[in-house]
Amino acid sequence: MSQFPYFADPYHFSYLLDEPQPCDCCGAAAEFDASLFSGIAEIEAICAACLAAGKLKALDIETNQPSFSDNIEARDTIRYCTPKLPSWQDIFWPCIDGEYPRFERIASQADFDDIDDFKRSFSAETLAVTDINYLWQCMSDTPIDSMAEGGDISVYLFSLNGRKHCLWDAN
Repeated sequence: MSQFPYFADPYHFSYLLDEPQPCDCCGAAAEFDASLFSGIAEIEAICAACLAAGKLKALDIETNQPSFSDNIEARDTIRYCTPKLPSWQDIFWPCIDGEYPRFERIASQADFDDIDDFKRSFSAETLAVTDINYLWQCMSDTPIDSMAEGGDISVYLFSLNGRKHCLWDAN
C-alpha cells in the first residue's frame, strides 16, 4: 500500500516546498509545504514520514476537510495523514456511500472517454448547478502532469471501486 492511500501522486499534485527545509516535527528534510494547513499551531514544513505517521494530529493541524463518514480512522487519515488537495479554496474531500475515494490528479479531457464519461463522474447535486459543457471546454485536452500545469479552473479526479468521481474549483 502506498504511503498515502488516499492520494495517488503527492509529488506532482500537492503543495511542495521549493527547497527542502527541516521538518517541524522531526528535523529531517521535509518536502511538503505545511504553511497552508489549518489548525491552532502553525508549522512551515513536514516530511512525508511524519505526515503519513499522523504527527499533525497531536498538533491539532489538519491538511484536508473530509466529508462526514462513520469511518473515523479513514476520516482521520484524510484529515491528518494525507497531503493537501491542490485546491484554490478549501473543499471537502468527498465521501461516497460511506467511503473516501483516492485523489488521482487534476483532470484533463484525456482522463475521460468522452463528455458523457465526464458527466457521469459528478454528483447529481453538482450537475444541477454546474455548466458541465463549459467546464469540459475549459479543460486541457492533454494530460496534466503536475499541479503547476493546472489552469484557473481545476477538476479534481478521484477514484473509488473502479469509478471516477470529480469535484471542481476555480481561481
